[in-house]
Amino acid sequence: MTFRKLDPQSVESSDGFVLRSRGRYAYEYVERDHVLKVAVEPRRDPTTHEYFEVVLEESFSRWLPPFEDEQVPSDKRAEIARNVEAALGFLRIPHRFE
Repeated sequence: MTFRKLDPQSVESSDGFVLRSRGRYAYEYVERDHVLKVAVEPRRDPTTHEYFEVVLEESFSRWLPPFEDEQVPSDKRAEIARNVEAALGFLRIPHRFE
């Protein structure tokens, strides 16, 4: 998988998805015509005060309209998590999953 940076917080993957920042608390994950909101919580480590984002995996369960009635199966959620992990790593955005 290779990436192309679209802007400081957005990336396009050779695997066919885009991850772009949608403000402080979310990213938009786009795969062809399906879009999913990836919820995040900005945090600071209490000891080191280093910034990181907590990616809320529960937000991977539903596509946005017009596909909101489609369930996202567990294998697809795992793929999305791997893609988000790779994209945030490429963007050098410190993160953890919950």
